[in-house]
Amino acid sequence: MRRRIAPISLGLLACLCLAPVAASADVVQFAAGRELEGIVVSESPSQLQIRIAWQGYLTVDKKWVVSIVRSDEQSRRRLLDQWRQEFVDDQQREQQRRAFEAAQHDKGLVHYLGQWITRDELAAITAYHQAQTVSDERRRQSQEIERLTQRITALEEENQRLQQQLTERPSVVVVPPTTVEYGARIDRFVVDEHGNRLRVRWHDGHECFTGPHGTHTTIRFNSGRWLFNDSDGVAHEVVPAQP
Repeated sequence: MRRRIAPISLGLLACLCLAPVAASADVVQFAAGRELEGIVVSESPSQLQIRIAWQGYLTVDKKWVVSIVRSDEQSRRRLLDQWRQEFVDDQQREQQRRAFEAAQHDKGLVHYLGQWITRDELAAITAYHQAQTVSDERRRQSQEIERLTQRITALEEENQRLQQQLTERPSVVVVPPTTVEYGARIDRFVVDEHGNRLRVRWHDGHECFTGPHGTHTTIRFNSGRWLFNDSDGVAHEVVPAQP
């Protein structure tokens, strides 16, 4: 029974056009300048069916066909005989292959990577590959453990460095500044970041100190720190001092 095949692609058509045919055949010429050799078995206004092997048929769209050069009947018979012989040869080779494989299996051999080996050899090869896989996995895990160990060591060193910095940094105990009462006015004493001793007084509802140029600078208590802003708006910290 003939099976109808969909229209061929240009790539397959190119391969078929280049394949040599011993006997003379019909030649189908296409608009792209290529030719296809075979036997035209049927033709309609829109399609052309071409036999290209003993059991192979192609259907092409006639809009791509420029011309058809038909061979004589005797040449077609020779071509059919050639295809039939090729088909028979292929069938014989396939039967021989199957018979050989059955004989090898009867001997207890298995096909592995293009070779016939015994089941014991296959088991040994499989065991070797499994051991290699386990070895590779262990090596990968060892490398990962080493990487994590190095990372933990680096983190511990960084933690020690930070702990050392905290230990070396002088601790600041936040306590209310020392106050000394002078009549109705309370003065506080603080030390700035340069070691200058400053007297903080109550002025205009705010605690402030008098700067070098006689300016009043407001001091404030924020989040456990005594702060003031300089003329540029930069915040500075002061600590309590004894009067």
